[in-house]
Amino acid sequence: MNLSTVFRSVLVAALLVAVLLPVPVLAVSASPTGAPPYEVVVVVDGVPRPEYLHEGSTWVEGTRGRRYALRLINHTNRRVEVVATVDGLDVVDGKAGDYVHKRGYVLGPWQTYDVEGFRLDMGRVAAFRFSSVAGSYAARTGNARNVGVIGVAFFEERRPLPPPHRLPVLLPMGRQGVEGDRSRDGTLDDGDFRAQATPADESAMPQVQKYGGVGGMGKSGMGPASAAPAPSMDGLSAERSATRNARPGLGTSFGESRDSDVVEASFVRARAATPTRLLSLRYDDRAGLLAQGVPVDPPAPRDSWLRATADPFPAVPRPRHFAQPPSGWNE
Repeated sequence: MNLSTVFRSVLVAALLVAVLLPVPVLAVSASPTGAPPYEVVVVVDGVPRPEYLHEGSTWVEGTRGRRYALRLINHTNRRVEVVATVDGLDVVDGKAGDYVHKRGYVLGPWQTYDVEGFRLDMGRVAAFRFSSVAGSYAARTGNARNVGVIGVAFFEERRPLPPPHRLPVLLPMGRQGVEGDRSRDGTLDDGDFRAQATPADESAMPQVQKYGGVGGMGKSGMGPASAAPAPSMDGLSAERSATRNARPGLGTSFGESRDSDVVEASFVRARAATPTRLLSLRYDDRAGLLAQGVPVDPPAPRDSWLRATADPFPAVPRPRHFAQPPSGWNE
């Protein structure tokens, strides 16, 4: 085996290792009954935050200084790759979010995993903490335009291709325009081998070759992920950027280091550039949600409803409700 062949073998092996597998997977039994196939939930101290629907968007209230995590939930019986962003920045490499070319975390069937921060390396993350816009990671790296939004793209894994149906090879009795024939001693010449050889099915090749490596790695690099340089300014002047950084409300800071072990794993997407499901959440403090018109507080009950439902004996214990036997049941 020459050096060129060895290099190609190593490169193919490197390209197969393209996603992060949590170790240990924070597994929680996720009941599929009545649940959507995939979910993302903002949790604070392990408790999911209430969600508010407003004008087609889902909003979550945050509190400055509190640490939070993104709980990713897979309610299906298939592995799924999850590419997530916070404030428009990829949670693995800290650069501008891009679910087409970047890789994410792999969840097993019925698995739940908490992403606790921006990844520093294969064993640590920088915690997500609600902060001011100016103190957010996005603002400190140059562009706070997308502060306040969380995005998650789920990709199903491609199912294995069925084995090809092989037909028996029929050899001609003599030369009849077919390249390759038996030689005089009854063996096959080179032409027969060429005729029987079938080209590799390109659709069965791992699609991960279209992507870069893990986290902050490039297409040929295999080094650990690290905090990325500042995202591009998208043509904004420094003055306009400073104005956006001074906005009110919440952002997400690059918090303290926390342990979070992952390993590399191979994963081939069913559809390379099209997520199976794309979800987003928006967050802000209470004042910001109210300014957006988000119904944070339930409306006060109307007096007419209170009078119609007034209870003359509120302290009397209510009767318990038990299962009713079906018709014809014998005790």
